[in-house]
Amino acid sequence: MKSPSGEARTLVYDIETAPIIGTVWGKYEQNLIWSIQDWYILGFSWRWLGERKKTQSSFMHTYKLYKKDPTSDYEIVKKLHELFNEADIVVAHNGNSFDQKKAQARMIIHGFDPPSPYQQVDTKLVARRNFNFTSNKLDDLGSYFGYGNKMKTDKDLWRKCMAGDLKAWDYMRRYCDRDVELLEKIYLKMRAWDKQHPNIANIENRPDACPKCGSDKGMIGQGNIYTKTGVFQRVQCKSCGSYSRLRKGVKNDKPKYV
Repeated sequence: MKSPSGEARTLVYDIETAPIIGTVWGKYEQNLIWSIQDWYILGFSWRWLGERKKTQSSFMHTYKLYKKDPTSDYEIVKKLHELFNEADIVVAHNGNSFDQKKAQARMIIHGFDPPSPYQQVDTKLVARRNFNFTSNKLDDLGSYFGYGNKMKTDKDLWRKCMAGDLKAWDYMRRYCDRDVELLEKIYLKMRAWDKQHPNIANIENRPDACPKCGSDKGMIGQGNIYTKTGVFQRVQCKSCGSYSRLRKGVKNDKPKYV
């Protein structure tokens, strides 16, 4: 665990990147002839799970370096690296394929060492593994669960930000903040269903806590689980509703929780 308080820290975040600028021969499904400017990270928004603070954000135009080089994302990457170092768990939608790899690509380009180890939850993969929704997009999951939608935008927003439009930057920040707030709700909604979720009880060294949410408000006994090595009591968390089993085997068929 990385928190001095002993509690696991879960980072919920979303990044926004600039597109690659290049040349093509036409407008439809063209191959890039050559790249004029590679992609970079415009900024990101984040929340620490369980904290009451407002969603926070870091975007390029708020740093002094932006005036000198409006394409340098060094300060953004530095801040993201710091947050990864603090986190025990990071949560992102499509994080395994996009956010994490994009972040790490910019980290190594800027000469950073790997952040200290953490575990990742990709809510898009959680949705895909456990359910069969019509769509696993963040916007659609928000609709299915009654949490609302992403803010409306179009590709022109990215162009305006790259051109230095301050109103566009402000909208980009609010757009990204909304994504993170939606992501947090969707993550919490699906967490109890995620059989591959990191074990919070192990991270915090609290064997009687819920492995999914870390609650210590108690468990409800739900019978026994019989394995090749022994008998274990099945329990359900009163807080998040997830099921797990106790670490110690049941002796004489006497359950700990009823």
